[in-house]
Amino acid sequence: MLSNRQVSQIIETELKKAIGSDENGEIKVDREEALNYFHGRAVGELAPPAIPNRSKVVSTDVEEVIEWILPVLLKTFTQTDEAVRFDPINAEDEPLAAQETDTCNYVFYKDNPGFLILYTWFKDALLLKNGYVKPYFDDDEKVTHEEYSNLNDAELQVLVSNPEVEVLEHTAVSGELEITHDLRLRRKESKGKVVVENCPPENVLVNADHKSVVLHNARFVAHEEILTASELREMGIPQKTIDKLPKHDQDWDDIDRNTTYEEDEEDYSADKSQRQYKVYDCYILMDYDEDGIAERRKILYVKGNHILENEEFDNVPFPSLTPIINPHRHVGRSIYDRIKEIAKQKTFVWRSLMDNLYFQTNARVGVNENKVNVSDMLMNQPGGVVRVNGVPAENIFPIVTPQASSSAYQMIEFLDDLRNGRTGIGPEAMGQNINISNDTAHGIERLMSAKEELVGLIARIFAETGVKDLFLQMHALLIKHQDKERTIELRGNYVPINPSEWRERTSMTVKVGLGTGDQLKKQGSMEQVTQDQMSIMQSGGMSVNEQNLYKAQIDKYKLAGIDARPYFTDPLSILPKPPQPDPQQQMLQLQAQIERDKTMVKMEELKLEQAKLLMAARNDQTKAMTTEQKNANDARLKEIQMLFNMDIEREKLEQEEERIAIDAYEAGMSNVRN
Repeated sequence: MLSNRQVSQIIETELKKAIGSDENGEIKVDREEALNYFHGRAVGELAPPAIPNRSKVVSTDVEEVIEWILPVLLKTFTQTDEAVRFDPINAEDEPLAAQETDTCNYVFYKDNPGFLILYTWFKDALLLKNGYVKPYFDDDEKVTHEEYSNLNDAELQVLVSNPEVEVLEHTAVSGELEITHDLRLRRKESKGKVVVENCPPENVLVNADHKSVVLHNARFVAHEEILTASELREMGIPQKTIDKLPKHDQDWDDIDRNTTYEEDEEDYSADKSQRQYKVYDCYILMDYDEDGIAERRKILYVKGNHILENEEFDNVPFPSLTPIINPHRHVGRSIYDRIKEIAKQKTFVWRSLMDNLYFQTNARVGVNENKVNVSDMLMNQPGGVVRVNGVPAENIFPIVTPQASSSAYQMIEFLDDLRNGRTGIGPEAMGQNINISNDTAHGIERLMSAKEELVGLIARIFAETGVKDLFLQMHALLIKHQDKERTIELRGNYVPINPSEWRERTSMTVKVGLGTGDQLKKQGSMEQVTQDQMSIMQSGGMSVNEQNLYKAQIDKYKLAGIDARPYFTDPLSILPKPPQPDPQQQMLQLQAQIERDKTMVKMEELKLEQAKLLMAARNDQTKAMTTEQKNANDARLKEIQMLFNMDIEREKLEQEEERIAIDAYEAGMSNVRN
């Protein structure tokens, strides 16, 4: 087993060599420049010449292009309710896979601010080469304080019997009719859930020799966080350990994202709970147990050989994406990388034009200092007086500044076209020179398709790397930690969900939404499909049924962003009507019933005759009985005779009703045949 000192040495070595570390800081400098370009700061490469009163304008092409691309990207992932779908293993698995799909989408968009997470994640990648998020299961207790007054005994008992409630203060108040209670309590609720957080790219460190955008098998990944002493205590770190940690000093990245360069001047040194510490959440492959095989471990580390946590872990919880992949490299290329030089050149041209305009408006002049008051000349104000000893035209002469030619404006247009070509998007449709002619619909489709090619590729890369990885990790977290049944609203119904019953998934399809051009094309195609289906059904064709038509209608409206399931009924959900009986069969059944009834009547008559014979025999045996006994037997015989007669009459009546029904049915059938 490795000692803490050995583990610390390994962590320190990995931190120094990792991409984004202070020692390997090239990417940090590049990201700092990207932020300067994005915010239009006249610093670094964009700093103006050290000459007073020169233009400091900066081209903001980096910001504009990223802000143009973001709406298209976000729409592709958020315009449907199934941006991500888990693939079923077989037909029986399809309902469970659909439930898992709906649940993971619900957790991302309802339990978490899914749209804002995607916005920040994508923006980080477009500007700073890579974007990262961190999914984890939060099982921390939520503590709330509540106060109650005028409670009766029953209400008090209900509250204090809850195991999640701790009574802080209790006061019994004697009233005229009963004793009431005032109560102050603390409630602890344990409602674990999957949480997804954005990680600033400059705070994620990856081993330099990692060769993939995704981080599944990365040897070392660390997330640099600034945590307060209070947050460390909430994580279970002892106060004695926290007191030994070195405090954090603010770095460049804390300031550089602030567009106004304002630093927090408040001093929390007096409040120990608000002291800040730089903590590295590390995920590293190491042979900790020294058996010759490296295992993944999660280590919470503070520089200076301070290990706060060290436990075995099963994955790297940092889904990563990049807009332009560098093969066999983790760090990709950003939109900033694509148009950095264009923005720099455009800034130079703009400054030249602005300086020229300034010089045209406030032209330089030459003066005879012996004849002209130089102080008056240096005060450039409208209507100002310049004192001249002699003829002004002979002692003051303008220094002519050539007017900027139209080639400068043509250069700006050229740079804009070049920018649109490299990014696939612009303020209007990229291909302004495309000849649409009279075919407006076809022209717009071609124009939109050309505009969306590169953006569509970026969307597909995002889908197949970071987004897929994120939802697979969310799915695994729910299976591992969500051990309680939970009721959530899925597709308009409240459904009990128990992720512990799910199966592990490795196959997933990320459905990237369509661009406008392809969207319209698919909507038109689905409209044609439904028309063809109706034609086939009306002509009696067998290749289309009601289920086919229902699915086509649902898919057609889904392309328009509408869930049409509440407006159409799935034919499979309708119970089939029982089959109508055959009329001929019904008549045969009635006739058979009549014959059975006749047989029953004959049997009853036979039973009656047997009873009479039995009674006659008994009468012969009882001739010697007393008169009172004879009367009793006679009364019993009459009672039996009456019951038999009633049964016979009832059977005859039912038989007559059946005969009437058969006659009516035969009469009806005769009318139908005629």
